[in-house]
Parts: sequence; structure tokens; C-alpha cells
Amino acid sequence: LEEHLVPLSFSREALPRPTLHQLQADIDAVSLAHSAASYITTEKSARLASLPQTAVRVAALEMVRRLTLSFSSAEIPVALDAASFFLNQQEQVKLPVWLERLLLGAYMSTPRPGAFAPRPASDRSHYMGDPSALLTLYTQRGMFSEACNVVISVLNGFTSESERRTKASSRLPEKGDLDFVPYNLIDLLWNLIEIAVSKGAYGSKEVNRIRKSRADMEKALQKHMELVNISEAGVRSARLLSSGK
Repeated sequence: LEEHLVPLSFSREALPRPTLHQLQADIDAVSLAHSAASYITTEKSARLASLPQTAVRVAALEMVRRLTLSFSSAEIPVALDAASFFLNQQEQVKLPVWLERLLLGAYMSTPRPGAFAPRPASDRSHYMGDPSALLTLYTQRGMFSEACNVVISVLNGFTSESERRTKASSRLPEKGDLDFVPYNLIDLLWNLIEIAVSKGAYGSKEVNRIRKSRADMEKALQKHMELVNISEAGVRSARLLSSGK
């Protein structure tokens, strides 16, 4: 992934290329059960050099996607490694949308438990993402707007505000309804933004983008604290009722 597929998926430079037959065969070999076979061209004996460069990048990125989805687990976080490989490139590369959402846990059929919390050790059969690690990756690389958006996405939980408010009053810690939010990482992000902006590390357009994302993150944090207060009030009421007082 790091040495060949990731660079090939976005680079416009002439890189060593496999034959089309090799690339298609590899894609088909790691296809998910519900995925169809790959058809980049009708002639599998053709050479990759004869294809448009865009097709080469698309094929390589598809190979990265299938490998990542097939082999990511809590024990072997291939998705996190793939994200690091993309962000470590010399060119300014953004993560593919599917990879960012995978790390956020956005593809789960049910909401990711615990917000930023590590996945429970009792269930390691499915990869549930790692938003804390993604937040760290973005922050370390100075991608502050993206880092703020991670916080926003996780705190908003990919559900409507009304739905979150409805569920907040019925959350009970003894039933596992606990959220972990890395406030130390968020504080660090906030302070790094202040320092970078004050030192003129970014152009005006990027500064405006970062400031908007930070303002949206602040709103998400405020809403999160409101829901925490609702949950705490609900817990107190439930315990009073159970005690018969």
C-alpha cells in the first residue's frame, strides 16, 4: 500500500506500473462478497500504459479501498495505516471520502458507541473506526479544518439533533451509555490553531476555512454539553424512581 498503490492512486508522475492483467486480477481476488468483478477495460491482456492515466489512478484507488475494507479489524487497523500513507505523501493529498468515513465509523448500521471511545473488547468482529486516531493524524499534519470536522461529525453522531435530544434523557451509564470525548486533544487543536493563525502560517482563504470549522466545532461542543446535562438529569430521575423516593 505505502510504496506502490497509494502513490499510484493520485500521482501524475510516471511510476513503475503493473500490467492491467495483474491489477485486475488482484482487485478481483480481494473483492468483497457483494462486489462485482472489476472491468477497467475489455482486454485483460492489454498493458496499463495504454490506458488513460486517470483510469490507472482509479484502478489503484479501488485496489486500496478493497484491501482496506477486506482486512481492517480492531487488531489490525489497516484503515488507519492507509490514512497515514495518504497523508504522508509529499503532495497535498486529502483522504478519500470512503476512508475518512470508515475511520469515523459512519458506515455502521447502528451509531458508534462511546463517541471517541475505543471499541469494546467483547466485539472485535467488525471494524468500527477510530475517530481519535483520525483527529490526531489531522492535527499533527496541520490539517486543522479537517480535524475540527472530525469532532463535529462524531459529536453530532450522524443523526438529527431532535433524535439525539430524545435519546439523551434515557441514557444510563449502567447500560453502557457512556461517551468519551478527548478534551485534551481538542484543547490542543484549539491552541495550535491560535498559534498557527497568529504566526501567519496559512493564507487568508485557509484561515477563514479553519476559523469557520472551529466555530462549528465550538457549537457542536456546546450542544454536546447540553445533551450531557439532559442525560445526567435523566439518570437522577431514573434512580429516584427506582429507589421509590
